Amino acid sequence: MANLGYILSGAGPIIKKFRVGAGTPDFTVAGAPAVVAATTAAGLLPQAVATVGINVGLWLDTAIYTTTQAADMIEGQVSLVVNPDAVYRLRMSGTAAAGGSLPLITNSVASTSGLTVTITTGDIVPNSPTMLDGTLICLTGNNVGLRRRVTTVSATALTVLVPFPYDIPSGDTFTVVPYFPGGITATGVNGDNLTLTTAPGTNATEADATAASSTAGVRYGHVDIQYDVNDVSRGRASGFLYASPTIHLYKQVA
Repeated sequence: MANLGYILSGAGPIIKKFRVGAGTPDFTVAGAPAVVAATTAAGLLPQAVATVGINVGLWLDTAIYTTTQAADMIEGQVSLVVNPDAVYRLRMSGTAAAGGSLPLITNSVASTSGLTVTITTGDIVPNSPTMLDGTLICLTGNNVGLRRRVTTVSATALTVLVPFPYDIPSGDTFTVVPYFPGGITATGVNGDNLTLTTAPGTNATEADATAASSTAGVRYGHVDIQYDVNDVSRGRASGFLYASPTIHLYKQVA
């Protein structure tokens, strides 16, 4: 699930309660962004289904939306971390469902320049969806643990501008994600979804690393990427994106 990574200013989290509106899902799973209410909505909406994308905060608990009157009805409200400089920690999934491993790319053509990784048949296609301006991470070989920004993609290769320090022989393995620390792109399907959508309510708290890096819409500044390079399987299964919303209700606009 998503959770609060930290606050960029070093301040503590500011938590406020808000009314919730109708959504699919409702706020039934803690740990995902909420966005401003649409016109005539009763309250905030989960970002996974929102048609507007101004971030309000990261929700911490759950709430049920209802329009059924009852003497014992529970208020539909949710607690949000509303700091506009909050950084969210999101597990990166390499499938269209939560829990998927990031793609494994096995280099098939030796690169003595340290600039190019050529996929093996059956690996992901670098330009569809495009990973341009994403991050290429080495999982095995002399460059293990190192990462570079992808500056060129084709149907068979990913190329970087700054070379890896060592040659890339055939057989070295990599993974790639559509995010780059210091960059700004959308995260999630269609840009209005930071998370996964195949099973809303249960799988709506992970970053969709299968989305093209060119996806337009709600945008997040990428602060860092965390991954485990001590084991290939863990490196692909335990990668996290730290990202901060750049369109926020309480962020001052010049």
